[in-house]
Amino acid sequence: MNRSILLLIAAALVAGLQPMRAQQSAAQAEKLLASAQHKATIDGDLKGAIEDYKKVVAAAGANRALAAQALVRMAECYQRLGDAEARRVYERVVREFADQKEFVALAEARIGRSEPARMTSRRITSVPVGGVGYGTVSPDGRYFPYTNWEYGDLFVRDLVTGTDRRLTNLSAQYAKPSQFSVQAAFSKDGRQIAYGWVVAPKTELRIIDLAGTGLPQPRRLFGSDDVANIWPDDWSPDGKWLAVQLRRVDKTAQMGLVGVHDGVLHILKSVDWRGATRIMFSPDGRYLAYDLPASDTDNRRDVFILATDGSREVKAVADPGNDVVMGWSADGSALLFSSDRTGTVGLWRLRVADGRPNGAPELIKPQIDGAPLGVGKNGALYSLVHHPRFNAAVSADVQVAAFDFETGRLLSPPETAVQRFVGTNNFPTWSPDGKQLAYLSMRQTATEGGGAATKNSFIIGIRATQTGHVREMPTGLNLYPPTIRWSADGRSLLTHGRDNKGRQGLFRINVETETVSVIALSADDGELRSPSESSDGKRLYYMHGYVGDADREFAVIERDVITGTERELLRERGIFAPGPAPMLSPDGQWLLVSTVSPATQAPTLKLVPVRGGQPQEIVHVDLPRRVALQGWTPDGRAILVAVSDTFQGIGVTAPGAATELWRVPLDGSERRKLDLNVAGMTPFSVHPDGGQIAYGLTERAKDDEVWVLENFLPAPAGKKESTRN
Repeated sequence: MNRSILLLIAAALVAGLQPMRAQQSAAQAEKLLASAQHKATIDGDLKGAIEDYKKVVAAAGANRALAAQALVRMAECYQRLGDAEARRVYERVVREFADQKEFVALAEARIGRSEPARMTSRRITSVPVGGVGYGTVSPDGRYFPYTNWEYGDLFVRDLVTGTDRRLTNLSAQYAKPSQFSVQAAFSKDGRQIAYGWVVAPKTELRIIDLAGTGLPQPRRLFGSDDVANIWPDDWSPDGKWLAVQLRRVDKTAQMGLVGVHDGVLHILKSVDWRGATRIMFSPDGRYLAYDLPASDTDNRRDVFILATDGSREVKAVADPGNDVVMGWSADGSALLFSSDRTGTVGLWRLRVADGRPNGAPELIKPQIDGAPLGVGKNGALYSLVHHPRFNAAVSADVQVAAFDFETGRLLSPPETAVQRFVGTNNFPTWSPDGKQLAYLSMRQTATEGGGAATKNSFIIGIRATQTGHVREMPTGLNLYPPTIRWSADGRSLLTHGRDNKGRQGLFRINVETETVSVIALSADDGELRSPSESSDGKRLYYMHGYVGDADREFAVIERDVITGTERELLRERGIFAPGPAPMLSPDGQWLLVSTVSPATQAPTLKLVPVRGGQPQEIVHVDLPRRVALQGWTPDGRAILVAVSDTFQGIGVTAPGAATELWRVPLDGSERRKLDLNVAGMTPFSVHPDGGQIAYGLTERAKDDEVWVLENFLPAPAGKKESTRN
């Protein structure tokens, strides 16, 4: 074969390889672009991302869209660094890539207005089914810890790959977890994680080294017979200290520091039982930021800054709104907090100098959801949108409608009665004269001293029936399960819960003075629930029992309001339902009690005669069906019962389930299925005129979600972009 032919063949081979090489180069460039974006948004390595974007531009070849995109992303990184090079890169896009109109338009807008990178908010992940989100995102923004309640073990989710890693496996031997993890915090280098480990009835503080891929061995850092609960909120920047919250056996709540190397606890201050939402170290490690309830009778919070040596505390944010710490800016020059002072929960910035406020708070974003997960080293703010799985009031609104108790039909379209904090209002109850409608409004900001995930703080709302005017009334109580009822004279509300000292019991809230008084406190580890007052105001009925414990007894008790003397109307072994029961009949002669048989787990409704005598079983269903009390008919001759084959939450039928409404007469006559699907409804509150009902309409619980807010702060002072041409 002569030389000319060989040269032709070689040229053809080279020509054939060129498209293949171009394709390979483009694929490598796209892969490198994804890597650069990860460095910029997840790792916070802006300089490393810039170098990768330069390589993408060099390797893009004929793919001009890829090159233009890389240049725009590169300019965004320069902007976040406060580097004037951003403008020059944007100008290059306009000058050299006129055919890429989308990127040219973006570059021109940034040049024309010296505009910073656009603020973005996006969901990163949902916590897997069966898990509850706890703790903080890792400093690089890649990992998020959660507790899987199948056994109570600690997991971390990789927010990039979506995979999960199990960190504990000590509770797998338990059918019901008597050991489980709560509240996890990553060290600032991301190499360790501290968490609370409950060994019932106490909690230990433990640390895990995350090196390797197998199941790590935990190190027990702190535990004490005097400390009932302890959990970590944050690591100091130098890795030497853990900021912790604890509750002692005597119910005393405190904040402190635990030495990572020696496990020694240093108390910084004592607080009330509700504690802080979270304690966060400043980037220089000199200060701690946190929020605490504004007063003993108010669940709304103020923000504080405390020197880490305990020498100085400053109230940094104090106003009538609810203010919750969200984190520090990456450079420590500002404190971020959420506040509902405008009627919606927004994100605010408070400039700080030497641990003190330096100016007035500034609104950054008018609406933000979720509990604080901290600020990553990339400057992004992470938050957890928590959807409680064990609370019916995930998202609810108060509905009012005319109602026919004979047919079960709504005679008018339901109207949303409360337009303030829509989606958070539930459990309505009419006053005895029908002139006021009280309800509970859920604010996901308090912690119940648990520090982990978002707990539900309820504020009482009272709506004037005629004018629609609403006033809100904080109580300082942890109202759980959420229940309120009017007193016979309409001057106060009765409820159960815990006060700021952690004491469980029954409470009376004066709606005129907004003062809270104790009716009775639980003297043991049982709970007092669901107070209901007789029409003459002389007697109070409630339940005393052990929630979820089928091996212990519960009792229905009558209490003389004047003398305080008590007598038992019913005592049984089994699980008492935590909903609206006992519910007093309109004539005051009967109490409806909801129980679950310890032998069969079958739900049952019983009638208990107030004047004494044997209780009567009025409704019984076999599993898997469930029963929930909806209320009495106005004449007191029948009860309304919801029956469903789906699990029901606290006093509510499961949203989305096919749920039947039955009218059950007390005289034993035939029960009738009524023409209303009550799925998602809380029990009815009947207006004194007998023709209207009020109820909460709920939505199905969702999985917890992790969100990130990026580019929400301007470039640091002194690093503004150049505006020269």
